[in-house]
Amino acid sequence: MLLSRKMLYLLILTPCFLYGQTGEDLSKMSWEALVEKVDDYQDKRSYVASFPYALQMMELAKERYDKKESVYGLILTKTARASEAMGDWKLTQEIRQELVEVAATIYGKQSLTYASTLVQLAAVEMQLKHYAKAEELCWEVKNIKIKNPLNQRYYAIDAFNRSVDQHKDKEKRKTVYRIYLDVKVILVSSLITLASTYKAVGDLEAYDLTNEIALKETSKTVEYVLNSSGGVISDKIVSDMYNLFSIFEDFKNYKKGEQLYLSTMNLTRGSDLYQPLAYNLATIYVKIGEYTGAKLIYTKLLQNAEQVYGTESLPFSDALADLAAFYMLIEDSSQAAKLYLKSKGIVQRLEGRESERYKKLNKELKNVYKVTQQRDE
Repeated sequence: MLLSRKMLYLLILTPCFLYGQTGEDLSKMSWEALVEKVDDYQDKRSYVASFPYALQMMELAKERYDKKESVYGLILTKTARASEAMGDWKLTQEIRQELVEVAATIYGKQSLTYASTLVQLAAVEMQLKHYAKAEELCWEVKNIKIKNPLNQRYYAIDAFNRSVDQHKDKEKRKTVYRIYLDVKVILVSSLITLASTYKAVGDLEAYDLTNEIALKETSKTVEYVLNSSGGVISDKIVSDMYNLFSIFEDFKNYKKGEQLYLSTMNLTRGSDLYQPLAYNLATIYVKIGEYTGAKLIYTKLLQNAEQVYGTESLPFSDALADLAAFYMLIEDSSQAAKLYLKSKGIVQRLEGRESERYKKLNKELKNVYKVTQQRDE
């Protein structure tokens, strides 16, 4: 089925996908070249651009690898990301369904990998408006039993973390840090999808309750990360935490979760988690028209950049530009111009006039002057 849809894409719906972004004939590209293209685009989060290469890679992978090989699952995952970016939820569903089968074969149905594939499939079923199926998958996830390495016993995902917390030896608890965090991410992701399902079918009471649980679990997770990571916050952890806060994309949760979000941000101050969470909250404030809150966050980010990197640094320049963009949003072009000028001066001294950052700031500043002139006329 996947192969037939692949051919449908290449030969009927989108014949331009026979060729890549720069005109390559995909059918003549080597395996190594395809993999390199997909990785290069997806490393830059250019998932749409990776789509034709990923489809061709997936077709070749069916000939090169056995479904029991983990590399085959990795290839399917990359193709699913590209398909999601394209908005083809039917194709994504088929790939995610196969990923569930692959995970069950390789890792078993009592594994984090299997649970993760079910969560991803549930999110796709939501997009397809298969609400009953999405709910069924979410409940299946919560009931999957994972082995606790501290006592070799199995616990359902929604009870696993408590089994670790109850262990008396603090140092031993830290040894299962990665598993603990992965379970939390899976649990919150399933709760978010489950809440969305309840909202879609009109069960607002269940929706509110599930969202409350997701909010609390999110806050607990970030606190756990900060207390147990030993001060080492990897890119993977930052990504996990940032994704968890997708709960706040729901309008009803903006205000409901504001205090939780603010308290969590305070916990992260001084760590690598602070900046992405702060930017996310500022974006939320802008979306709901809470400009006072947004201004406060952008100002704090500027202060944080000054404290950590100094005033003669690119992070400080970027923070100035972000605050300038905010002032443009609230139509204070005078203040925006001052901030853009200061930001541009720093970049000029550090990178020169030929840098992309400098050119972008120069363009933004010209736009400010143009808007100001139009207002004065």
